[in-house]
Amino acid sequence: MASLSLAVRRAESCHGGREATRCEGRTETWRTMLLRVRSITTALQNLGIRTGNRVGILAKNSDIFLQYMYAVAELRAVFVPINIRWSMQEIRFAIQDSSIGLLVLEADLAQRLSTMLEELTMKRCPLVAVLLGSRESEDTELKALRTKIPEITIFTHHQLLMKAQNGWEESSLASSSTTPAREDDVSTIIYTSGSEGKPKGVMLTHQNQIIQAIEKINQVEYSEETRYLNAVPMFHVGGISSAIAVTMVGGTHVFLPKFDPTNFFKCILDEKITTLVVVPSMLSLLVKDIHGRKQKPSSSCQITEFPTVSTILVGGQAMTADLLAACEKIFPQANFIQTYACSEACSSISFALIGGYKLRRLVEDSVGSVKMSLQPRTGFDVSGEEVKGFAVGRPAHHVEICIVDENFNFLPIRKVGLICTRGAHVMLGYLNQPDKTRQVLKNGWLIIGDYGFLDLDGNLCFVSRSSERINSGGEKLYATEVESVLRLHTEVRQAAVFGLADAEMGEIVCAAIIPSGPIGHTEDANFTLRLQEFCRSHLSTFKVPRKIIVWRDADFPTNSSGKIMKHMIEKKVSGQHSRV
Repeated sequence: MASLSLAVRRAESCHGGREATRCEGRTETWRTMLLRVRSITTALQNLGIRTGNRVGILAKNSDIFLQYMYAVAELRAVFVPINIRWSMQEIRFAIQDSSIGLLVLEADLAQRLSTMLEELTMKRCPLVAVLLGSRESEDTELKALRTKIPEITIFTHHQLLMKAQNGWEESSLASSSTTPAREDDVSTIIYTSGSEGKPKGVMLTHQNQIIQAIEKINQVEYSEETRYLNAVPMFHVGGISSAIAVTMVGGTHVFLPKFDPTNFFKCILDEKITTLVVVPSMLSLLVKDIHGRKQKPSSSCQITEFPTVSTILVGGQAMTADLLAACEKIFPQANFIQTYACSEACSSISFALIGGYKLRRLVEDSVGSVKMSLQPRTGFDVSGEEVKGFAVGRPAHHVEICIVDENFNFLPIRKVGLICTRGAHVMLGYLNQPDKTRQVLKNGWLIIGDYGFLDLDGNLCFVSRSSERINSGGEKLYATEVESVLRLHTEVRQAAVFGLADAEMGEIVCAAIIPSGPIGHTEDANFTLRLQEFCRSHLSTFKVPRKIIVWRDADFPTNSSGKIMKHMIEKKVSGQHSRV
């Protein structure tokens, strides 16, 4: 039977004395980890949490975050992680939409959310809050919130544990008063970013999460020797999926509550990290930090290579060849595995080994074990126009992938269309949004909404997000294809392409560029002409950016998944420059 609670119980049974978690000076074995989970389970039961109830969490990555996730699963309740970077409006929506009955809240966020909590209390929403942090911070925020909101039902995490552990004996480790979860029980609700309006709650089952974790064990080769750095936020499906996989094999979780290159590298050294899950924007910051160290011989940390890392799983978006080459120098013993994933598919549906192949994975015909070229692959749109895409690997063993047109007709090899997937990994649906669910679930297939094609070798080739398709004068093109060409130019470090509203053309192709070197304001026009001429040698005329602006900040704005927030770029550049 597939259930998340079984994962942690098996880890205790098979690896009880091994390190389970390390976080901010705390260490748990799998035996003590299960005791912590059972204590939280008892505490939640005492607060009235039952099968199907929703328990939300607003917190950074930590061992306690993981403990609450497994405790909620033990009760057959539903775990709802919420993005701590969201606005108050988005957080309020998630709490109300999912009918959260108990909210685990990072103590440091309490004051920021106090007005919202007060409003929910005044509306008589039956919400219980649990403060999570150090004993001192928990007690301080508890007093502050009780003063501001006398009506609120609130506890600290340590208060709950003290009550739950009163009379708790180790002999109870093997017993459980709860009924095991069924495979089709909803285990987790993950909220999407809401790029097309209000956020959507993706309902994932125990089966969804277990089968995806098993595939990650196969592809990434997690084992009890794995020392995994939880750096990707666990309010994203990728962060949770990898964490479950490491639990299932009895590996060691090391937590980095907040990502920054200095602490990231220090943690790798101190904890002898073997496995990372990252997005390209994180890797770019790491490369930049290493470059800075090499430029400053007096730097306190001269180490620029980290050979303990054996596997790096890359999600979010495709890596560039330059970024991969730089990262292979920093992590010389690592295999780099590119994935393609989405929340509705409960994380990754394809895997591609893109670097570090010389050390392991020598069997060329194994799924995901073929070294992938980072050069663009060629497909064709409905008009026969060539379209470039990036190979993101073959389907996972339990996954089917197909390509369809707008009318859900299946398309042949190398034809660009909408990416679809089918299998036990597909979500149950969107919470409280049946119309949206019907739009994306058809005959067992999940229509992801991104554009891509399948090549002759069975690889999925990603072309563009559906939101990044540009319609310029009736010609449809894909932002990703233009970006891939711009990045080939030696003067371009990063590019973001999007459609800009235009009275004549509907949209024109606009590119924001971060140069690889300094570009003065007086040189912008010549820089633009050089890039446009370069694009004309690689792209059809209608795909060449009509407007190019130089982005003066060090980096593009990104969300917590590491994806570039193009709407913010578009808002900033609109009207700043006349059409070229």
